Amino acid sequence: MGHTYISHGIANMSAATGLGTEQISFVTCILMSYFASFVFRYKLNPKTTSAEIRLLFSGCFGIWLLFFSWGWKMLIPLTDALVNFLVLKYVNQKYAHKITFLLSMGFLFSCHLNHLYNFHKSGHRYSTDFTGPNMILTQRITSVAFNYRDGTLDNAENLSADQKKHAIRQRPTFLQYFSYVFMFMGVVAGPFVFYEDYMSFVEGRNYKSKQNGKSPSSDPPYLMTTCRKFIVGIFMAGVFVYGSKAYPYLQSVDKDYISTTGWFQRLVFMYVSLLICRSKYYIAWSFADGVCNAAGLGFNGYDENGKPKWNLVSNINIIAIETATSAKVYIDNWNIMTGQWLRSVCYDRAPPKYRMVLTFLLSAAWHGFFPGYYMTFLSGHVVTLAQRKVRRTIRPLFQSSRATKGIYEVITWFATHLAIAYIVIPFVILEFDGSFRFYKACYFCGHLICFAIIFALPKSRQQLTNKDDVSSNGHAHAGKECFTTQNGILHANGNGTVKNLGERDITKQR
Repeated sequence: MGHTYISHGIANMSAATGLGTEQISFVTCILMSYFASFVFRYKLNPKTTSAEIRLLFSGCFGIWLLFFSWGWKMLIPLTDALVNFLVLKYVNQKYAHKITFLLSMGFLFSCHLNHLYNFHKSGHRYSTDFTGPNMILTQRITSVAFNYRDGTLDNAENLSADQKKHAIRQRPTFLQYFSYVFMFMGVVAGPFVFYEDYMSFVEGRNYKSKQNGKSPSSDPPYLMTTCRKFIVGIFMAGVFVYGSKAYPYLQSVDKDYISTTGWFQRLVFMYVSLLICRSKYYIAWSFADGVCNAAGLGFNGYDENGKPKWNLVSNINIIAIETATSAKVYIDNWNIMTGQWLRSVCYDRAPPKYRMVLTFLLSAAWHGFFPGYYMTFLSGHVVTLAQRKVRRTIRPLFQSSRATKGIYEVITWFATHLAIAYIVIPFVILEFDGSFRFYKACYFCGHLICFAIIFALPKSRQQLTNKDDVSSNGHAHAGKECFTTQNGILHANGNGTVKNLGERDITKQR
């Protein structure tokens, strides 16, 4: 009954403001989360409050936010969490993480199928959907199981540095588990947080371990960072609300618009409309990051200038995205924490021969079953292959002077952002017919250009010039290669050797 009154209140606010009920609900949850974060920081400080009280408050308020937004549908993630906690507690740890993965992904698949059914039944495109929180909860539930498995291994020599860092050596209690899964700081819009990072924050250890010579008793300043992220969220909200009315992305696949508008004009409209469309992700992730920082979660030490870094759980780097000159840099700075989850539960554990394929399949399945997702992922792979060819063979020709380097950066910036907009159209359209109609109207130009680059350009600069790059002293130098996957998991050195990088490596340009 309580939720009925809430629904009426949100409906009245929606009528008064002209915003959708989902948008009103999301904004209200964010504002309540900010308020709760300041309460958590000042009234439930770890110096004066026990970890159990902090855990209880965080988890219970997170469950309340789910109920506020989606009513009794919150029983789905509650059931998901309860079942998998029992698996973690009673099933042999040799198998518990695998069973947890199958069960939690099964719960998520049921939500995706329900979303797909409702979409085809009503045609309504939800700006927010209950599937979103379930995707976040799935990340936490599965990561706990895998990290606990790492912590219980008798021989940990084969674990990667990241697996050792996030390993859970003591099984979480019921309170710890549910507080982590339903933590209010990220239950609505993320971000994903590793269990050990969350417990370090709850118990007040997160500052001490990253002081870098600073006084362990002093809390790093956070207010300016939190305010900046809140202001960015507000600004992006304005961009989305007003921009989406002037440049609705669905117009790109409208039959009448396609038949009456020139090819070049449609490309320009596509770019602008998707620039505005992705601002809704900037809104959610900027607000969510700010909520975490306000509560005290996200401190990541100090930079070279002694300024505190609050990017431990940041999901996005807007400046790096908007200035990206390659798809790699763009992807590295988009949904960062999901990339870490994919690496933690799949990439680092899969057989080397199948790592890329299995990680791709998990990422696709985690997103859902709309055809547009898979069209985007497949097109993105083609774009990535083309950009690798360009970087290996064309980029060295522009490195002789600052002017030519600048020309190359401008060209690759323009090409990257146009290519990203081109391949993302199906991701936001969702359905196959509209996406195919758009590509057909564009004569599949993006795909054809990429295939031409892949098959026309040689594998390396040496093949392009038909000789080694010889320096003035007569020594030959091999061209540098860079093999990357989503979020910079795999890189190749200039000497051809491959190394696995940590998620915060500077080469990833986050």
